[in-house]
Amino acid sequence: MSSIQRILHPTDFSEIAASAQVRAQELAAQLGAELHVLHVTSPPSSAITAELDSSLSSSSSQVRQLRARLQRTLPGGAEAVLAVRTGPAADTIVAYADDIAADLIVIGTRALTGLRLLVLGSVTEAVLRTAGCPVMVVRLGPR
Repeated sequence: MSSIQRILHPTDFSEIAASAQVRAQELAAQLGAELHVLHVTSPPSSAITAELDSSLSSSSSQVRQLRARLQRTLPGGAEAVLAVRTGPAADTIVAYADDIAADLIVIGTRALTGLRLLVLGSVTEAVLRTAGCPVMVVRLGPR
């Protein structure tokens, strides 16, 4: 049996995250691991109430679409746990990983070149620095 039993994939519904999700699903299927998919929303600000309502509505729609996509694409019998949390993205991802005792985090980032290669996305970089488990970074190549 694999030592990887729980995989966490954080998503912001971007193309980058979708690429990482495919890899996370493949790994979960190959290893017989439980897949957790986490979407983190920003904490509300009193100055942007109308924008927040719109954002939450959009996010809820994306979560429903993600749930349907997961049900279609996961191998027979496999299931994913879909969670939504509010807070600072990197801190919330790492805290959730700790809560579920994740064995691996699969997160996406854009493939960069030159000096920009040294700087990952701020959330990915913070997760790499603070996670208590291994982190697999899936790069989305330039188009």
